[in-house]
Amino acid sequence: MSYTSPPQRQDVNIRLHYLRQDDEEYITNNQGIIIDNAKRASRYLRRERLRQQRMLHLDEQHRLMEWMEQQRAHYYQSQPGEEMFATSSQPPLPPPIPSRVGAAAPISPLLVNTPIPIINFRTNSDFPASTLPPSHWITHALPPLPFEDAKYSNCVTLRGDIGDEVVGSKRIKILVPCMSDKECLVDEDDDGSNKIQKATTPSTSSSSSVVDSSASCVYIDGVKYSIQTMNEGEGIVVVTQQHAATTPATGTAGDDSDNTNDKSQRAYWLQSKLHNAIYGQVRQGTVLQRLEEPIVIKNLTSTMSNHSQNEEIVEWMATSTSVAIKQMSWDTIISQRGKLAEDPITEVAAMQYLQEFVGSELQRQQEQQHLQLPMVAESTINEQQQHHIMMPLDLLSDDEYLYSITPFCTGGRLLDVLENKSRFSEPEARYWMRQILMGLSCLKKAGVAHRDMSPENLMVHEGNVYIIDMGMSLRIPSLQNMNDANYGMQRHHYDHHPHPQQRSLILPQSPCGKWYYLSPEVCLSEQPFDGPAVDLWAAGVILFIMLTGLPPWEEPKMSDENFRLMTTGHLMRLLTERRVGLSVDVMDLLQRMFWYDPADRLSLEQVCAHPWITHEKYNIPS
Repeated sequence: MSYTSPPQRQDVNIRLHYLRQDDEEYITNNQGIIIDNAKRASRYLRRERLRQQRMLHLDEQHRLMEWMEQQRAHYYQSQPGEEMFATSSQPPLPPPIPSRVGAAAPISPLLVNTPIPIINFRTNSDFPASTLPPSHWITHALPPLPFEDAKYSNCVTLRGDIGDEVVGSKRIKILVPCMSDKECLVDEDDDGSNKIQKATTPSTSSSSSVVDSSASCVYIDGVKYSIQTMNEGEGIVVVTQQHAATTPATGTAGDDSDNTNDKSQRAYWLQSKLHNAIYGQVRQGTVLQRLEEPIVIKNLTSTMSNHSQNEEIVEWMATSTSVAIKQMSWDTIISQRGKLAEDPITEVAAMQYLQEFVGSELQRQQEQQHLQLPMVAESTINEQQQHHIMMPLDLLSDDEYLYSITPFCTGGRLLDVLENKSRFSEPEARYWMRQILMGLSCLKKAGVAHRDMSPENLMVHEGNVYIIDMGMSLRIPSLQNMNDANYGMQRHHYDHHPHPQQRSLILPQSPCGKWYYLSPEVCLSEQPFDGPAVDLWAAGVILFIMLTGLPPWEEPKMSDENFRLMTTGHLMRLLTERRVGLSVDVMDLLQRMFWYDPADRLSLEQVCAHPWITHEKYNIPS
């Protein structure tokens, strides 16, 4: 495979102006590491300068030899009578010196912890059309493949703050498990004031369906539940009919007759709003289970013969499973789709596509190992922990909203974790980076480009990070699609191939994503791009932010001085002069991920094999 060397590195001495130097706590806790890394980096740069001087000396010798060869040839050409003498008795001229343009310069093997030769990191190992010049990349580029249409389950939304024919004029009541017998329940009076009711044992047994309105809790199968009234703005999303083609929890085909009864017993409690979304909002929720026998709450001490107006029915019981519910308005989707880069229909379709891919891969591995398939709920959790991509639990739709149900992450966003610490140490950044690379590896195997990788789209739960927000994702085409006459005319679903197809480049698309994380080819939108290379570039920016606490540049253009210097080979010199305290290994990794030409950057497999990533030391965050 031919190789075009990166652009000529110019010896410049420009300092960065954005890295902080007043992080006293980090400097105090890591003073020894910072000093050692600075000494190693200085020695590395000093030897690199000596190597460059030797290269310049060799260049001078080559130019001198070329000049002598030209002079000698010119002399014999100017003497017509001596050509025979020159060719017969004189020693032959030395062979022409090969042009050094495009040849790979020798690499100084000064990095520590190098289990594989550094020469393997000189160029991208699997970049499509790597043998062609950039001007011919268009011949190996195709438009992205469309996702298969997403399948939703029908649902109905019961609101607890307004009257309708289902709820009536009273708010919905739900049974919530009590954490302890001494727990008190805070309820709300009709006038808006709060009162505390002590938990009391109801006069009825657990098998009874009638409870006195004065009771604040009830026992069911020996478990104590409090009777909680919905707050204003909350509601219940009830699954009414499961789509016959797919089962949301697994993405596999299912029998509708077997699932209808089970699906009708599950619902989701819409609770507090977590944050706004482009097409709606994200709310925290709880999985509800329908009671086999509804509980009727009425005033048993009243002497009135007609209690129907005072009766309230409790049909739902809260479970211990928390979820995140992305509630998107259909009106907003219809009016704004196509005008914004993020597409909610593409998002849910990509999530179902990835779920089908992960389920097929898991089933294939289990068949090879002759393992029994686990239960659906356990399978979904294991898939997410193994592949570090957030999978949907349900995709629901009614006349007003589209609901995307996913597991709730207690750790919040990775950006929030980073902001609390200002910056990560290298072992901690290595811990998170490995998981991010595992998620990107799953996307690459599935043939999906995320295109919006950032710390805002990485959720943390119990020490694991998960990639979310697939609204800008694309399906990566393959070279086998070039001869397909129906390419782009039909929806494609995941097909397992025993041998992975060779992917092609993607034709230029409109720039999308967050500005700091855009690769230069996506920012310019002039040439085809490689989907995995775009996501890996964003992962490099995420790694830089985790290690320094700040983005590497203001905009990914050559007009930005920091961007120009870091993408042309001066990242290590800049960070060393600023005494950021990073090791030579991680600076080498960042440099090889930040080359301007995507064919010069490391591939995902090369990044995973880099000495800094494979280092044994890493810290599990508390």
